[in-house]
Amino acid sequence: HDYVGTYETVAEVVESAQKRARGATKKMPNCLGGGTGEHSPVWMRNYSSPNDTIPKDPRAQQLIDEALEKVGHDVQRMVMGHTPQHRINAALKGKAWRVDVGASRGVMGGRPEVLEI
Repeated sequence: HDYVGTYETVAEVVESAQKRARGATKKMPNCLGGGTGEHSPVWMRNYSSPNDTIPKDPRAQQLIDEALEKVGHDVQRMVMGHTPQHRINAALKGKAWRVDVGASRGVMGGRPEVLEI
């Protein structure tokens, strides 16, 4: 199949999309955990889930403290998306700024917000 849309069934579309995703994931650097899944820093939700409240992962504070220390240069906070919140908010002693407000109609239809840094 090509990627232009010459598919006969929905199953073919899904199969093609999954194949492209696997190919793209393999090209991502190892530091991104292979691209997808809970072990990738790009996709993890440890600092943001559940939304709008304290993260449920009991290790979240330790994880973010260690990550910020590892980055060095006196980095004190991290800004993240991927887990929609109802409003921009901070968690984990103000170290995790969660800015995904689900503004897409396909997600939560939230109102756009801006975090000024």
